[in-house]
Amino acid sequence: MSPFEKADKARQLLDDAMFRAVMDDIRMGLVSKLEASAIGDVEVHHETALTLQLLKQIPVLLQRYIDDHEVEKKRHEQDEWIERAKQRLTPWRR
Repeated sequence: MSPFEKADKARQLLDDAMFRAVMDDIRMGLVSKLEASAIGDVEVHHETALTLQLLKQIPVLLQRYIDDHEVEKKRHEQDEWIERAKQRLTPWRR
């Protein structure tokens, strides 16, 4: 998958209401699990906290795909501009 395709799919997911609803439902389920667990159940608390932290990373990673593509696109535009400027200035250098 190309960086453009990755960024496009990531943008579609982040903009998708169903995806956001699923992420919210998963989070609420994990919070409910944490609230319902026994106070001394360290294993469940730890596992649930880790899962919540991983869940938060999904949209962060999707946004990174989008941002990385945008940076690469701007870098490519800048490189093209510099190359055109060099070509225009070459006749004056002689």
